Formats: sequence, C-alpha cells, structure tokens
Amino acid sequence: GGDEAVIVVELRELGVEQGDRVVIYLPMIPEAVVAMLACTRIGAAHSLVFGGFSPDALSDRINDAGAVVAITADAGYRRGAPSLLKPNMDVALADCPTVRSVVVVDRCGADVAMTDGRDHWWHNLMESASPHCAPVPVDAEQLLYLLYTSGSTGTPKGVAVTHRNAAAFVDAESRMFLQDNPLGPHDRVMAGLSVAFDAPCVLKWRAWRYGA
Repeated sequence: GGDEAVIVVELRELGVEQGDRVVIYLPMIPEAVVAMLACTRIGAAHSLVFGGFSPDALSDRINDAGAVVAITADAGYRRGAPSLLKPNMDVALADCPTVRSVVVVDRCGADVAMTDGRDHWWHNLMESASPHCAPVPVDAEQLLYLLYTSGSTGTPKGVAVTHRNAAAFVDAESRMFLQDNPLGPHDRVMAGLSVAFDAPCVLKWRAWRYGA
C-alpha cells in the first residue's frame, strides 16, 4: 500500500513489466525509497546511481542494465544550493536507446527541460493513479537490484542481487546481531550514506524486514 503502490500502477502504465530494469538517479529523498519499493512490488529490478555521478557514468550504468525507465529529480540540494540532475539525465539518455520514459521528482523547483511523450512529473503521476496495487509474486532467483562498482579503476561492474541473496543475507545478519534485540515497527534506522552504496542497501532491507 501507500505511495509505492501508486507508483507501481504508473510504472505499469509506462510499460514496466516483471523482469524489467529501472534506473533511479535521485538525491537522498523519500521518493528514492518509494521508487525502490515500487520496483520490488512490481517484480522489476532497480539500479541506484549516485546523484554525484556524471552523464557518462550514468549512461554506462543505464546501458549495461538495459533500463526501460529512469527516475530522477530536477535537482538535489548540496551545501544548501540546488545541484541539477535532470540535465545530466538528458545528456546521458542521448546514448541510451532502451529508456522509453523518465519520471521526474520536482525537488527544488528548478527550471528543467521536459521532453514531450517521454518525461513525466512524479507529482502528476501520483495524482492520477489508483492507490491500490497487489504485489507481484516472484521466484527466489528473480533479480532484485543491480549495484555497480565505482568504475574508478575501469569499467563499472554490476553486481546482480536476487531476492534469495537479499533474504538470506538479511536473515543471517539479523540472527547474528539482532537476535536479542530485534527491530520493530516503532524503531528508526539512520542511514548516513547514499542509498546507492552497498552498506545502506543492506541496512534498508534489514529495516524493512522488521517494519522499522
């Protein structure tokens, strides 16, 4: 339920199906988490790209993943000032033929170009979609997300994490560290790093398992 169910409906309207890949190029905002959950709910894999990466780094990851939809923002705040993201996405997509649609979060109210037929404002999609969407059952070996290396020493390498991988890791970690003090719905977990890195990926799935 919630916002992720609404975005699932719209992702389906944009042609996203089970097994497809969606690239998420967002700052540290709630919509990033909603987008991840929405992809998981529909059976699509997501790939988070750090918002500080260049258009070239972004296009490399989009093409390697074969993403059909990209989710970004007009900009994100850095040191109190807007840092544009949508223009980077536009440059990257000039070399990314697989992307059919772009969903844009209006984070900073920046004046950015929107391509007719391809680009869609997040808030407009939220207003028009149904808030109800049942989750899609998936096989344990279904791809959950792609996590890329930095590429600082060569071409970025994509690590493919399946539902089984994530569930097994979170279960083992929980039994090792949280057996005596499990998390619960009233707990809060702070992630001090970008959700595009590996440590926060583990942290978020562990928190979601317990409803924290």
